[in-house]
Amino acid sequence: MIVIPEYLMRELMTRIVDATHGLVDTAGEPMVMSTIAEPQLRMSALVAIQIATGQAVWPGDKKISIRRPKVAHSIFTEDV
Repeated sequence: MIVIPEYLMRELMTRIVDATHGLVDTAGEPMVMSTIAEPQLRMSALVAIQIATGQAVWPGDKKISIRRPKVAHSIFTEDV
């Protein structure tokens, strides 16, 4: 898994919005788009990086917490 820092995530989101400004429809007319909701924009950025790298991507502004399960040894339970 790779972690994309928050500042790079913001930069990628900005670039995605910038890229929509030049869109045209099949008739060559400029495409008018409404504002992209931030959750959709964030997901677009994460998916773009994931597709480009072939790796799982985690946003750097979200804390990763992985808890290992309890392991039983005889009558004792070890919280690892």
